[in-house]
Amino acid sequence: MLRILSNYISKEKLKNKRLNQYMFSYLTICTGVSSILLILEGSRESLSKKNELWKTIKDENLEIYKKLRMSSIGILANTKSKTGQKIAISVYKFFKKIVGFN
Repeated sequence: MLRILSNYISKEKLKNKRLNQYMFSYLTICTGVSSILLILEGSRESLSKKNELWKTIKDENLEIYKKLRMSSIGILANTKSKTGQKIAISVYKFFKKIVGFN
């Protein structure tokens, strides 16, 4: 789904600027949540899936990858150190309490 959304955003270059911003925000949230959930899983397999997700986005569209990667969610979700992953999980749990999702 993320690949389809990424391709759509890059190919369409939507004329409606607000719709384009919304679609990019949606992609950012989906990618961030997917990454955090894979970090929460904690297995080597899930961490390699997270890396594969980001690599796929990078290979499909470098412009969107850079924009995603430099967003606050992208920076948080793409950390490789154990300390960074613990911070990402803590932030996720904080927002989970505030917003009340899953």
